[in-house]
Amino acid sequence: MAVCARGHSVPLLLVLLLLVQHAFAARRQALQAGGDEYFVEVRDGQFVLGCDNFKIAGWNQWEVVEAAAGAPSLGGASIPEGMTGPELVRTLLEKGNEIGFNAMRTWVHPVNPQYALQTAPGEYSEAAFGGLDYLLDEARKNNIKLILAFTSNWTPTGGIPEYLKWANKTDPVDFYTDPEIKQTFKDFVETILTRENTINGRVYSEDPTIMAWDLLK
Repeated sequence: MAVCARGHSVPLLLVLLLLVQHAFAARRQALQAGGDEYFVEVRDGQFVLGCDNFKIAGWNQWEVVEAAAGAPSLGGASIPEGMTGPELVRTLLEKGNEIGFNAMRTWVHPVNPQYALQTAPGEYSEAAFGGLDYLLDEARKNNIKLILAFTSNWTPTGGIPEYLKWANKTDPVDFYTDPEIKQTFKDFVETILTRENTINGRVYSEDPTIMAWDLLK
């Protein structure tokens, strides 16, 4: 937690009390973020990053995880000729940073069945996870905060239709009520949150690059 002086001196005792109160959180941030990054927080109804208000300026992006994983083609988007998927992801984040964007919202899961993250309940593709690792690390380098959606309402891969198919169900309401489907989704969320990035060693749940989690997009 940042200790922010707002135009006046802060009593030393207050500073010390704040430091003690938030010692563990501050230590975690310093270890995970090298001491110069902060988690986006909410204070008095406003997003805050460190000591400054954080006003979101960014974009929605999809099929970015499979592109980062090296997919040669995308279903609903395109990779420019002569460019690889990882190069495209890196270029998008660099250009976003250059023009002043600070956030990007995307799926945590690929929608391309050949690059599915969860290939069956409880089974995962390390190649797809590698793409997600790459996305997070490149976003970190370019000061882009990520809003990651765990699943979607309509995509056949990674979305509610796939959870229904795995459980031999057809009614979308079952995603919210069926115990088996609910547990599969909970296990997926836990797997994502506890993932350790193979590039930078950060556990996803402790990575300040991730601004927020979207339960369903």
